[in-house]
Amino acid sequence: VLDELTGARLLHEHGVHYRFRHALHRSCVYESASQARRRALHGAVARSLVELGERDGGLPVERVAFHYRMAGDARQAAHFLTLAGQRAAAVYAHDDALRSYREALAMLEPAGDAMVRRICADLHTLAGDTNRAAGYLAESFASYERALPLAEGLPLNAAELTELHRKIALAAIFTADMQKAGQHLAQAWRHAPEDPRVHARLHILRALHLWHFNRLEEADR
Repeated sequence: VLDELTGARLLHEHGVHYRFRHALHRSCVYESASQARRRALHGAVARSLVELGERDGGLPVERVAFHYRMAGDARQAAHFLTLAGQRAAAVYAHDDALRSYREALAMLEPAGDAMVRRICADLHTLAGDTNRAAGYLAESFASYERALPLAEGLPLNAAELTELHRKIALAAIFTADMQKAGQHLAQAWRHAPEDPRVHARLHILRALHLWHFNRLEEADR
């Protein structure tokens, strides 16, 4: 097919890359393929990009996600969108990160099986972390609350449940919802494993909660 397209001067070969001479040529060739064929080609492109990226040390996660989405593989597309979001969050591009998380969730929800529920819970938690870092405190609280019912139906360990309740309690404090902060702080303590580091973080959160009630002596204990 490549030889036919280049021979007809519709496709231009440049090193290891090919480029259509005109966008209309590309559209015509693309639309002439069946949907099944298009999906198969997008899947092949996605796998090739992953292989090349891992070999060269520069995985183009957004492009990989696009081709997996066009291939109809929502779970793989969501995985690479999550990586794109984490990359963006790492360089403080919070809005770009949130956009990637929302796009991934839109492909997966409503969550069906347990694995998809876990992925969605993690995505909502990442969105909560990123919203908090960006100063979108109400949105952060809402994201964590969306993660909780998904997580509660999964076989999570005590540390994971503790951390999620801790994050919700902290977001509730930031939004001055002290009632919910107290509820989730209590749940965090209920699930807390015997780990001094976990207990230290919960003690700090408890102090923050008490300070909002001006119970300074109790907070210092």
